[in-house]
Parts: sequence; C-alpha cells; structure tokens
Amino acid sequence: MNTPNESVDLAAIAAQLDRIDRRLDQIERRQRVAAELIEEMTPIATKMMGVGGEQLTDLENRGYFAFAKQMMRIVDNVVTAYDEDDLKQLGDNVVRIVDTVKNVTQPDILAIANEATNAIHDADGAEPKGMMGMLTSTRDKDVKKGMAVMIQVLKHVGRAASSMGKPVGSARQRRLAATLAPRREVPRLPAAVPQAPARPAPAAAAAPAAAAAPPTVTVGGFAMTDEGFLVDHTTWTEDFATQLAAQMNLELTEQHWALIRFVREDYAASGTSPNVRRIGKSSPVSTKELYAMFPAAPAIYAARLAGLPKPAGCI
Repeated sequence: MNTPNESVDLAAIAAQLDRIDRRLDQIERRQRVAAELIEEMTPIATKMMGVGGEQLTDLENRGYFAFAKQMMRIVDNVVTAYDEDDLKQLGDNVVRIVDTVKNVTQPDILAIANEATNAIHDADGAEPKGMMGMLTSTRDKDVKKGMAVMIQVLKHVGRAASSMGKPVGSARQRRLAATLAPRREVPRLPAAVPQAPARPAPAAAAAPAAAAAPPTVTVGGFAMTDEGFLVDHTTWTEDFATQLAAQMNLELTEQHWALIRFVREDYAASGTSPNVRRIGKSSPVSTKELYAMFPAAPAIYAARLAGLPKPAGCI
C-alpha cells in the first residue's frame, strides 16, 4: 500500500510527464510547419537562382563585367597619375567643369560640332581656294554668319587672355596699372662679370660704387618694381598692405590678413614666395577661397600685398 508521500510524488511526476508530452507535440507541429515551408519554397528558390544566373550570364554576355573591369583600370590610372593636391583642385573646380560640359553638350552646340566634324571628314573633297576664292566665298550668307561667330569667339578668348594676371573690374585694373605697373623703360644694371679681386680703394673713391639703379615706382613712400612688387621686402608694413589694397579697391578682411601672414612666414622659412598649390595646401585659406579672393593670378596678388618677390613660375 502506497504512503501519502509516495502518492504525491507520483502525481507530480505524472503532471511533469503531461507537460513534456504537450511540449513535444508543439515541437512536432513546428517541425512539420517548417518542413512544409521548405517544401513549398524550394521550387521558388530554385527558380530565383535560375533567373539570377541567367541575368548574370546575360550581363556578362553584354559586356557589363568587362566594362566594369576597364573602368577600374581607368580609376587606377587616375589615382596613380595624380596626387592629392590635383584631386583637391579637381574637387574645387568640379562645378565649373560640370557647367562647361553642360554648356558644350547643349543640342545646338552639338549640332554645330557635328557639322564641323562632317566638314573635316569631307576635307579631301574640298576644292582649294586662293585669296580671290576666299573673298568670293564671303558673299555666301552662311560663310558671313560663320565668320561673325568666329570673330565673336575670338573676341571673348582675347578678352579672357588679356584679363589673366589682372584683378577683376575695369576700374580697378586702370587704377592699379596707373599706380603700380607703368610700362616704361628704365635703366638696367648689366649682368655681373667675375673679376679678379681689386686692391682696396681709398675711402673717398668708394662712394660711387654704392650707387644703385633707382626704383621704378614709389607708392606712399615705398619703392616698387615696374611689376608692382616691393623692392625690399624688409620695409613692408601693414600700412603698406592697406595702401596697396586701397589702390586695388580691396578691403582687407581677417582672411586676407591670415593669407598675408602665411605668405610672409612661408617666405621667411623657404626663401621663395609660395605658389597657389603651396598656399592651398598649407595656409589657412583653401584653394577655393583663394580664387574667390583673387580670381586671376592669386599667388601674384598675395605676394604683392605681403611685400614679397614674384612667385617662381608666375607670369
């Protein structure tokens, strides 16, 4: 005969077995649902893999993979051929480049380019013309229109070429040219010729040897070269930069002064005036900001305001 404790233990075990049985039923149902799902999805997955494989094969046959491979080679050539400064300048000017491409690819411009290339392709069939033939051709209205367009293009190209190295604004150009860079002939010292050491001359006779060529221009008491650069950079003062900026119709901001300080410090360290690349790379003023301050020849104008010689390589 079972004791009360043994009856309680058997009841607890029976309850536990019931819970285990119900859990096994749940697991069995889940496995059955999963098996049915796999059975239903297998044909779909097989179909998708087949379609994907066919699409990849089609892309390969059409040359997409070969094109991507060649594009990677082009990118590798660009990366290895240009340094970080070149890419930075490209990034600073990418908007202008895109605008230029946009203008060039307009339908009317492309139509003109297409006509021009067709004429070049048919050049073998063109009849040679002498001076009289050229004059006769000018009677044609299309020739007259083409000449007018070419003259207009040459006018704009010439205007742009003339403005290179000059500040923007005609009034500013006239004031700066009249004050700093009058184009007149001045006496030049002959090139130095090596000579044998001479005997010491008497003190009275040494005075003529100290004479030097007079400065070309004097602005506010500062001696300037005929190109607008300070003759002696050690005489530079902030007042000189302010006077020169006024002649350029330019108000010096903190950004201008930061640029001037960098240019002078760089000159003191290297002995040469920095060019655009060095300014854009090492100064607190970026290349984009530099060209916003001085759209044409920024390194030249930075050197002038800083009272330094013309940067090497600048025209």
